[in-house]
Amino acid sequence: MSLELLARYLVGCPDIKKGKKFLETFLEGKPTPKALIIEITQKTPTLYTALSIIGEELKQSPFSSDVIEAYFLGTPCLSHEIARKILEKLGLPEKVIENLPSWVRPVHNHLVFILLQPLFSEDLLNTCFVRPGRVLEVFEEKAKVSTILIGRQNNRFYLRGDIIEYPRHFSPIKRDDQVAVHCGVITQNLTEAQVVILTFDLLSIINHLSCTE
Repeated sequence: MSLELLARYLVGCPDIKKGKKFLETFLEGKPTPKALIIEITQKTPTLYTALSIIGEELKQSPFSSDVIEAYFLGTPCLSHEIARKILEKLGLPEKVIENLPSWVRPVHNHLVFILLQPLFSEDLLNTCFVRPGRVLEVFEEKAKVSTILIGRQNNRFYLRGDIIEYPRHFSPIKRDDQVAVHCGVITQNLTEAQVVILTFDLLSIINHLSCTE
């Protein structure tokens, strides 16, 4: 189950090219070697480094569901210092590590924001960020989801609502479910607490952008 969860987060990622077709095949329920998901992850430096270090902190396998959810959705258990440790391992310049904002935690949205800052665009962040949403309608192959995006007006950043259709066969869902979306894919159902954490993490980024403009 944990590898299926990981595959859902990976399948839409623009960094995954060679393994994309395999991931789609796996998620369609066709017999495929699960070891390939581990191999694809190990060849994705940011993801594997983060999962490995979080796994050490939680004393679990980097491929456990708890570790995968901690990275993609966030958890209060993991501190700013672990984020610094991950970024140091990834080879970021010492000056960047020293000036790392104190709100940055070892969670996907925060780390992606720091790593993508030189390439910053709203479209890029809205694609790569994990965002919460609520299912409005479920069709045979798609689901309509009310979610949030980063918007910009008069040099001010904000979170805005949007309604987007996503493929639905990657996660069993029904109307009014709260879900996570990432790179055009519904990845999993969310609890109320997970929605709050995801939204808070996105607001941390919005506040930072607004203060640095």
